Amino acid sequence: MDAILQTENLTKQYEDFTLRDISMQIPAGCIVGFFGPNGAGKTTLMKLLANQVPPSAGALRVFGLSYAEREKEIKNRIGYVAQDPSFYWNKSVRWTTRFVASVFSKWDGVLFHRLVDDFKVSYSAKARHLSRGHRTLFSIALALSHGADLLILDEPTSGLDVISRRNVLDRLRGFVAGGVRSVIVSSHITDGLDEISEDVLIALVKGE
Repeated sequence: MDAILQTENLTKQYEDFTLRDISMQIPAGCIVGFFGPNGAGKTTLMKLLANQVPPSAGALRVFGLSYAEREKEIKNRIGYVAQDPSFYWNKSVRWTTRFVASVFSKWDGVLFHRLVDDFKVSYSAKARHLSRGHRTLFSIALALSHGADLLILDEPTSGLDVISRRNVLDRLRGFVAGGVRSVIVSSHITDGLDEISEDVLIALVKGE
């Protein structure tokens, strides 16, 4: 099976921390979990995979493409949820939804509205008034609604209650059910994510 994402010696160096030499291949149709303590480099890795920060060294290809050459095409096929999602804080959920929908070529409004209703996120609420859990659920709904082939999720169950957590896990199972899409997820606790990480489970250690 062709890799949906591939890295070779991927490295990110900061002044006080280095995530070094990450090499892996992730096939389509799987959920891959990265688990480890805070400070292990999980968020750095998720940002690298989503091209939120540039690598210091190494190679990364997504769908067989490089960000340097095809960034817009790749990002149109990726759903990324940050550890602490950020929005235009004075804008409403409804406004943010219209803005995001205008960016992606395969926006599914019916699916999005079903997810938001299911997640009990208020359309009229301003982003700054959403709880941490609702910000995460809103971000997940956005990520699931634009026809992505790969989800990159950083701590997606953090701040969620038990019912919401189960709901998210069920959605992730459904996302990969067809065998052509994948999920990469990180967490400092397994929180049920280990139950659905069917292909690879990696415990990270603190970087150098």
